[in-house]
Amino acid sequence: MGDESRCPGCGGGHAEGELPVIQVPMVTRPPTVVEQATRPVSEPVTPPLGPPELFEPLARVVPMPAVTPIPVSRLPVTVGLAGPTWLAESMVTSGPLAGRTLGEMGMVSTWRQDDRCCCCVEWIQARSRMTAKDQPPPYDDPGRFMGHTLLIDIRLKRIGTKLPVDECTIEWYEMSDTHSYFGVDQGEWTNMERAIGRDNPVLGPWYESPGYPKRKRPCPGIEDITLEDHPRLTFKKEGEPRPDGCYRRYFMIRVNSGASCRAQCPPKELALTQELCISGGKAGRRNFRHGIPRSAGDLAQRQIHPPPFHRGT
Repeated sequence: MGDESRCPGCGGGHAEGELPVIQVPMVTRPPTVVEQATRPVSEPVTPPLGPPELFEPLARVVPMPAVTPIPVSRLPVTVGLAGPTWLAESMVTSGPLAGRTLGEMGMVSTWRQDDRCCCCVEWIQARSRMTAKDQPPPYDDPGRFMGHTLLIDIRLKRIGTKLPVDECTIEWYEMSDTHSYFGVDQGEWTNMERAIGRDNPVLGPWYESPGYPKRKRPCPGIEDITLEDHPRLTFKKEGEPRPDGCYRRYFMIRVNSGASCRAQCPPKELALTQELCISGGKAGRRNFRHGIPRSAGDLAQRQIHPPPFHRGT
């Protein structure tokens, strides 16, 4: 086999023609209080190749055989490199940074794409492609109906958690005190998901119904969702001209955070009122505003569970 030779850093001999086996120091999770009291601190490990000042804080670790160790040579050296939670919580036990974790020093970020996150709703608003008069643009078909184009913007923020994963939920309620329309009876607040299902142009993007793109759901990260609706009023009902007058539709939209982070991220609500008027069988005055009247708010307190924050004005 030939004479044995030695090389710097090999930590032992190897036969000629064979690759040397390099002994790599190992680092594991920090010890528990009991382990600290019963196990002595190991001897300083040999730092890996590289500037010694970079690895000096890792010069002394406590080996824990119950956890699969990771070689020091594989520890991240770039700030913010993503890694598993246990690695980010590994603690330096000697040197000037003793007692600090790799996560605290910025060497390892705690959360990765495949870690668990809780969904937190940040805000909800009606953008609606507002015109110069601060109104949604018309959505009309002359001779058939009149209405608006309504855009609802929602921002969700997912934050790391050690608790079970929770997604945000949406509740979309509608009501009219002047007429009934598809899925909604006059004077009744109606959950539109139950009335018309999830496979519709309004809620389809939220629920990723067939034909709609998949949501990104970054973990952690920000997700922006826009839901588009075209609330309208037909000029005829069951083949007969609709009487002249103004017809109102009320919206109560609520987005709930996941249960794991609901205490720090309360639900967000949006209350809206649409008014469409017919005059002479044609489109007349129209209005769209934030808020709902007190009568609709009182009804919502009795018919929506849990009751909404908006009580009407």
